[in-house]
Amino acid sequence: MRVGIDFDNTIVCYDEVFYLAALEQNLIPKNVHKSKGKVRDYLRSIGKEDEWIELQGYVYGKRLDLAHSFEGVEKFFENAKKTKIEITIISHKTLYPFMGEKYNLHKSAKNWLNNQSFYNSSIPTFFELTLQKKLNRIAIEKCDYFIDDLPELLDEKNFPKNTKKILFDPNNLLENSAKFLRQTSWKDLLNFF
Repeated sequence: MRVGIDFDNTIVCYDEVFYLAALEQNLIPKNVHKSKGKVRDYLRSIGKEDEWIELQGYVYGKRLDLAHSFEGVEKFFENAKKTKIEITIISHKTLYPFMGEKYNLHKSAKNWLNNQSFYNSSIPTFFELTLQKKLNRIAIEKCDYFIDDLPELLDEKNFPKNTKKILFDPNNLLENSAKFLRQTSWKDLLNFF
């Protein structure tokens, strides 16, 4: 069995990273809630959309070191190795940020993975430049399942027909959705497989 897994917001948890990076750049007051969404909402509320876009490039390019994996990812990868589940990481990621400094986002993501105890270079890992290329890669890799945090991706008309869709929903935002198989934690995903 082959399980495809998205990278951002599926393996990597950014809950506090955006908060710390925004503080580092004096973009927010300390009382903003420590989440990516709240930092985004705050910056947009004060008319700083460009700063938000640049902050994303900064986090994904230079400050990925502040990020950690979601709880349970390491156990999932360990169990997959023991039970002969093949893991493939497939992400949609531009090479450089849309605005600001030109960090190589693929290199930053790969470096982050290489520093994780659960990852080894034998795991096929793809950072595709477009959403369509990501969908094509899921098909090429013949993933039996694909885990992603974006319902829009799983709902794409070109999503491979032979791949079962799993929505990773750690904040339980889509609890009333019966459209996809939904899991709220890596512990649940481990139990599922």
